[in-house]
Amino acid sequence: MSFFDELETSLEEAVEIKQGLKEPARVTRYEIADAKAIREQLHTPTDRLRSQNAIKSDSPLRAKIGS
Repeated sequence: MSFFDELETSLEEAVEIKQGLKEPARVTRYEIADAKAIREQLHTPTDRLRSQNAIKSDSPLRAKIGS
C-alpha cells in the first residue's frame, strides 16, 4: 500500500469516526496545566514569563489569566 493510499484510508476512517459510524481505536486526553498555580509555586510574575516568551502575547492563556 502506498503512502497516499494509507493516507486516504486514514482520512476515510477519521470521517467515519467523526460521523459516529466507527469507534476510535484509542482516545488521548491531556490535562491542562494550571498556569496560575505554577507561577505561584515558582514565585514568578506573569511579566517575567512573558519576557521569556513562555506566554505569547496572542495566547489564550494570557487572556485567561488577565494580563
